[in-house]
Amino acid sequence: KYNYIYSKVSPLNSYNSKYKMPNTGNTINNLTTIPKLTPEDNKEFTLYYNENSLTLLRISLIILIIAITPYFILDYYSAPISYKKIWVIRLISFIFLPALGLYLSTKKIAVTHFQLIFSSLNFICGLSVLLMIIISQPSEWSFHNYYIGILVLFCISAAMRIRLIPALINIGILILLYTITALFWQKIPVFILVSNLFFMLSAALAISTANYVLEIYMRNSFLQKKIVQNQATELRHKNKEIMDSITYAKRIQTAVIPSAKSIKTLLKKSFILYKPKDIVAGDFYWLEQKDNKIILAAADCTGHGVPGALVSIICINGLNRSVKEFNLTNPDKILNKTREIIVAEFQKNDEIVKDGMDIALCSLENKTLQYSGAHNPIWVIRKGNQHIEEIKANKEPIGNFEKFTPFTLHSIQLNEGDRFYIFSDGYADQFGGPKEKKIKTVNFKKLLLSIQDNSIEQQKELINNYFEKWKGELEQVDDVCVIGVEI
Repeated sequence: KYNYIYSKVSPLNSYNSKYKMPNTGNTINNLTTIPKLTPEDNKEFTLYYNENSLTLLRISLIILIIAITPYFILDYYSAPISYKKIWVIRLISFIFLPALGLYLSTKKIAVTHFQLIFSSLNFICGLSVLLMIIISQPSEWSFHNYYIGILVLFCISAAMRIRLIPALINIGILILLYTITALFWQKIPVFILVSNLFFMLSAALAISTANYVLEIYMRNSFLQKKIVQNQATELRHKNKEIMDSITYAKRIQTAVIPSAKSIKTLLKKSFILYKPKDIVAGDFYWLEQKDNKIILAAADCTGHGVPGALVSIICINGLNRSVKEFNLTNPDKILNKTREIIVAEFQKNDEIVKDGMDIALCSLENKTLQYSGAHNPIWVIRKGNQHIEEIKANKEPIGNFEKFTPFTLHSIQLNEGDRFYIFSDGYADQFGGPKEKKIKTVNFKKLLLSIQDNSIEQQKELINNYFEKWKGELEQVDDVCVIGVEI
């Protein structure tokens, strides 16, 4: 129904533009033609119009009652007895009926039947003014202008609070009844009647014109609201589709990453702190067992979120093939073969893709640790030692690079109680702290050394608490993956 919204209005466009409205050539800020609405929209517009009119109506009625009540009290005691009947009618017209309208405006029925209720009350007030004219004496023609002023006031009230057609009907009937009353009941001189009618018709014309513009303005406002609502609905729908897709992608990524149970089975004294920045991540951890070797990796793929997750699937596939298909167990050879696979995957068309990953990959057999890395180092802390042995990685990624060189293999002999850590750069790169700066590797090293008296399981909680405290209210800048293992 609102296809024009998607063709003319982008969610990113400014609302200062003149948007086309459905089935018309009008623009939203055109105040010369009433925009056409479908029957369904017309029902919504009626409720919208009524809801917006009720506030103004309540304010007007409250002001009327407060302003006129003292006048009626004084008028009751000062007016001659011959005016008592007129006083009662005026009391009903200007106090009782407005009070009834104010009461009804608080009810739900006022929204759904606004036009019927308040046009009826307005019409009854107009009839009561005519009744005051009828019971007035001919010698009291001087009061006619007063009554005519009140009658016009009701016409204005009808026009400002009631929609165009009901307002015109009210005004027309009241003017016709006044004419009949003046001619056949009071027999007012023709020149006075003509003068009064000219005054009333001029007021009715001016008010009807104002009402016409008000009607267009309200419809345009309603259509603008519909445009925004439609765009919001469309954005919510698209957002839900995207979020559903990403959530399902998380299930797929989780399925190819080792479970906590499988890790604890192979590495009983270990922890993995894994904190994706988004629902899916570019960081991942990887674990395989081959020929009595436990092969473990912490990797950081290009980007984060969906792009990073897509790259991670390709990288995980490369690692799996290197071990399972090519039967490689040495970290350097695994990285060389994985790089070869990933580069080949990204060269299947003419577009040059330089995405890939940084990784720290190690294998553990008994107490012998072998390591190779692409940008990401490995840290070793010997039992009882307050020093970190850092084994640096090759300064090239797993992916397209200017010049490929074989990855370096490092062998380390560990003892019981020694610990080693591999990680991505997301932890050290997190902004926060008192000056909103990065944690940096220096502070990360200090943290690890300060918690060496704690068990490896407790370290995970301490490292996570430090990260969250440092981050504070700031946004997480990257995926985080930290792996700790105790021999």
